[in-house]
Parts: sequence; C-alpha cells; structure tokens
Amino acid sequence: MPLAWGVVARKRIVVKLGKKINQRPHQTTSADMSPFQESVHRIVAQIPEGCVTSYGAVAAMAGQPRAARGVGWILNGLGPDSDLPWWRVVNREGALSTMKLPTGTGPLQRARLEEEGVIFDSEGQVSEDRFWWRPDLNP
Repeated sequence: MPLAWGVVARKRIVVKLGKKINQRPHQTTSADMSPFQESVHRIVAQIPEGCVTSYGAVAAMAGQPRAARGVGWILNGLGPDSDLPWWRVVNREGALSTMKLPTGTGPLQRARLEEEGVIFDSEGQVSEDRFWWRPDLNP
C-alpha cells in the first residue's frame, strides 16, 4: 500500500530535522507565531457563527492569496478543542477537507457547523450562498 503524501513528507522532515513529528504540533502562543499565523488566527476569529469561508479566502485576507494550504496547516495544528472556530473554514467548493484527515475531525466539523445552522447538500457541501462569510459585504 503506497504511503499518503503527508506521511512521506513527514518522514522526509524527520530525516532532515532529526526529530519526531508524528503527533499534532504543540499549541502555539503568540510569541511562537509568524505574522502570517497571527493574521490567520485573527481572521478566523472574526468568522461569525453560522458562516463559513474558504482556506483561500483566509489566505488572501492575510495577504498571502496563494497560501490556502498554509492556512490548512495552521488550522490543523490547533486541535479539535481549540477556541478558535477552525470548523468555519472549508474548501473552495464548500466541502470539508477535514473528512480526508486521519484525525477524525471531519464529522466533528460538520456537526459543529450544523449546530450553528449551516446546511449541507447531498454531496456534503455548504448548500447555500447565504452561509458564506464575505467581510466586504457583511462585516
């Protein structure tokens, strides 16, 4: 069975850095964060309850429009019990990228969004435009 890309990447990093990274990164503090990470945290904290936005939109608002994957890595490092509403960030189609992760956070993300009133269509995507947060239109 071939290894997933993330597993291969982790093994390469372990070889280069010489340390284990097979667990979630530690909870970062503001002293540990880059300006981009701080921006991502600030933006995600502003997403209103019952709304979603995309990884790419967060990256663009943080000044790095091509860093959607970086946003995903930052949010994945938070852990499911974080106070930052990571569950309000979805992929550009409105689907939950967390469903692909081995951490089991996909069903948790969906449940949290549904508790906030977000509705998904039969394909598992956020079904209506009214759930998308657009700070330029509805701050």
